[in-house]
This record gives sequence, C-alpha cells and structure tokens, in this order.
Amino acid sequence: MSDKQKPHLVTETEAAKALGMSAGTLKAARLHRLESNPLRELPHVRIGRSVRYRRDDIETWIEANTVRGK
Repeated sequence: MSDKQKPHLVTETEAAKALGMSAGTLKAARLHRLESNPLRELPHVRIGRSVRYRRDDIETWIEANTVRGK
C-alpha cells in the first residue's frame, strides 16, 4: 500500500485539537456519555487500547455538521 492510499490517523488529542475541544469531551462523546452530542457519530479506530481518528473522517464530520446561513 502506497503512502497515498494509507489513511492518515491522528491521536485523540490531535483530533480534539482539530475540533477545538478537549480530549475528555471527545472521549465522553465516543463513549456515548453525551447522548445529545453529534460527536457520537464521528468514526474512530481502535488499535489495542489506543484510539485513532482518520483525518478524512474528521474533515467529513465537520463538513456534515456545518450550519450554513441563508
């Protein structure tokens, strides 16, 4: 698999920073502790006990949850 085909995985801390929030909030949403939070829908990858997020999934989630004015 070439470097272009490999998904770019980021840590939970890096994902939280990209989303402008704390890693704790992102973790709580992932663990479904924040029932009304749309971050529950953000896909993640588990590698052992580590959690990673695909950069493309973060960007897609941001685009899908962007509120546009009239």
